[in-house]
Amino acid sequence: MTEEDLVAHLSVPIIVELELCRSVSYACRSLAGLELFPHLEEVILDSNGLTNSIIESLPTLRKVNTLSLNKNNISFCVHLFALLLADVVTAVCSVSCM
Repeated sequence: MTEEDLVAHLSVPIIVELELCRSVSYACRSLAGLELFPHLEEVILDSNGLTNSIIESLPTLRKVNTLSLNKNNISFCVHLFALLLADVVTAVCSVSCM
């Protein structure tokens, strides 16, 4: 049984967009488990206080084409950041890190 067959059988929707922007009471502190969403195409992690170590903990996400890390504590320039992510997020077309 393929992954798509299993998802269809369990009536679980395929999640393609994940937005984890900091709210008043919650901030994303870890990316553990993100690999459980292999169909993600857009990941938004704005305003979470994430640091440069995000590169080391970002799981392989082959289908992500948009990655937003605005308003975090990341000091890499966007171009270097994109190069470092090339092995992890292979389909990325847009990286936002302001």
